[in-house]
Parts: sequence; structure tokens; C-alpha cells
Amino acid sequence: MLSQDLFYKNLISFLSGLNIEWGVSELYKKMDFFLRDELSIDPLVVCSLSRQASMNKGPNNYKPQFRRVYRTSESQSLFESKSFCQFMNFVDHDDFSSHRWLFEKGTEKTYFSFLFGGCHQQIVLGFGQFDGFSQQNEENLKLVSNSLDKVFGNFQLYEKAVEKNALVHLDDVTGLFNQRKLNDDLDKWIGRYHSFGETFAVIFIDVDHFKNVNDGHGHLVGTQILAEIGTLLKEVLRKNDLLYRYGGDEFVLIIPYADKVTAQKIGERILKKVKSKKFVYPGSVKGFNLTVSIGIALFPENGKSRQDILALADKMMYAAKSSGRGTVRMALEYFEQQ
Repeated sequence: MLSQDLFYKNLISFLSGLNIEWGVSELYKKMDFFLRDELSIDPLVVCSLSRQASMNKGPNNYKPQFRRVYRTSESQSLFESKSFCQFMNFVDHDDFSSHRWLFEKGTEKTYFSFLFGGCHQQIVLGFGQFDGFSQQNEENLKLVSNSLDKVFGNFQLYEKAVEKNALVHLDDVTGLFNQRKLNDDLDKWIGRYHSFGETFAVIFIDVDHFKNVNDGHGHLVGTQILAEIGTLLKEVLRKNDLLYRYGGDEFVLIIPYADKVTAQKIGERILKKVKSKKFVYPGSVKGFNLTVSIGIALFPENGKSRQDILALADKMMYAAKSSGRGTVRMALEYFEQQ
């Protein structure tokens, strides 16, 4: 068994190696592995508990309502065992830094809890088991709890900041990424090309005659149709493809690792998907169909900067409109014909 000094040294080394960008879920996973390696604790369950729940407890029949936020397949049987449920009922939520111990008769298992951290609404507790009981294990777990509080708080603050920033990058109408996010991601992918040689395609999409929808049916219907088109586009895309509403009735895609053939196929699928859709709205009987015009440019073949690649994809979209609308135009084909 590790001495407390050595365990503390290993704990500090573990915590200093954490990356806040991993997120809280990854912190739970890393802590699970650390406790297995250092204290032979197996498995770890992490639960959150509302502080309001502890305030509402009755004098005789209070049962805390835990919500599991981290578990493994191994921890399922632990969480559902009768003795462990009894132990969780004994955890004192008015003193969240305390450690409670309960032995399961016949198996000599020790159950424990320790505080991960929390905010004014939620407390997050770690639960688990190990064989037997020792004062040293208890002291080591207290070190874990005391050391985690600030680290866990920083992870939570970072996740909230990321979530808040994500809202800045969302389009209000469609829920897709917006033009600001597009510019950021294009810069990132250009950086990936220079670092790793990873190429991509940009697909520019414009809804044909969309002004007629707004003028003939009203802007509320137009807004509904834009949201539906956004949903249709998502259904066509692959897992790693990125979709943005550029503005008005225009959408843009970043297609990672795409060559001419791949980009053309995705463009054709989009044409077919939108054309086959019957758009309806409240009060309509037959609904109506729409088409889109699509322009495609490849990076770095057709442009060396964010501005160049976007401008060329946009130009190809207008070339598609000029050739009859409802078509796809590739930059390579366009230049070959000039």
C-alpha cells in the first residue's frame, strides 16, 4: 500500500497533467483510472444531487435522489446492489466533505463517498468500493476530495464558457452554425492543411427564387422553410461535414478531405434531396417545391485563403444560377471551359 506522502505526490502529478479542455466527463474517467491504479478501487460511480433535494428531506423517510453522471458497465451492479443503496441513504448531504463507511456483511466490501465539487444548485459526489478497510485509504480519499474541489470547479467554469461561446456561433432561425463560426472554421482548416496537408471542399448553396416565397407567403413561412432546408441538408451530410447558414437563403458546407468526385456527389445529393421535398405551411393545401443552385471550390486547388475559397464557391453558385438554376458547378470545370 502506498504511503500517504507518495500517494499525495502521485495525486498532484495526476492533477497537474489534466487538460481543462477535456471536459468534466473526461475528468471522471481519468479519476476512475487513477483510483483503480493507486488505491485498487473498482469501480467508480459519480452522481449529482440537487441541494434543494437535501433541503426537502423529511424526518423519517428521506431518500436522496441521485443522478448518475459517470458510470461504466462494471459499476451498474454496484449501483443497484441493496447494500450500496443503503449506504447512499446514509450519506450526509449537510456535511458534503464527510466520509461514510458501510461494510456489506459476508463480502467485506467497504463503500465510500467523496466530494468532487459543486455549485449553488448541484453537488457532485464520487462513490465506489474496495476490499476491506484501512485508515490510510480513508485519509487518501480525503486528500482526493480536498484536491479535486478547485480543479472540478475550473472544469465546470470552462464548460460553461464554451457553452456560452457556442451560442454566439449559432443561427437563430435554423440552429445551424453561423457566418462567424464559418470564418473561424475555415481558418482552422486552412491551418490544418498547412500543418498536416488535409484538404477540403467548400460548397455554397442558394435557394432558387426564394424571394417569391417571402413575397407570396410571408416572411414567417419563409423562416419556416429555411429551417426545414437546414434540416434537409443535415440529413445528406456525413458525420464530419460542417454546415452553416451564411445569411438570407444561403448555406455553406465545409467538406473535409473531399476531392472533386466526393464534393460533386454531395452536391448532387443535395439537389435531389431538396427537389424531392414538398414544402407545406399552415393553410396550404398542395404545398410547393424548391430547387437550389450550388457552387463548389476545392482547397488549395482553387484558392489559397479563406476569402478566395469562399468568393470562388460563391461565384460558382452564381454560375449555376446562370446556367438554368437547380444545378451544380465545380470551379475546375468552370476554369477549364474559359
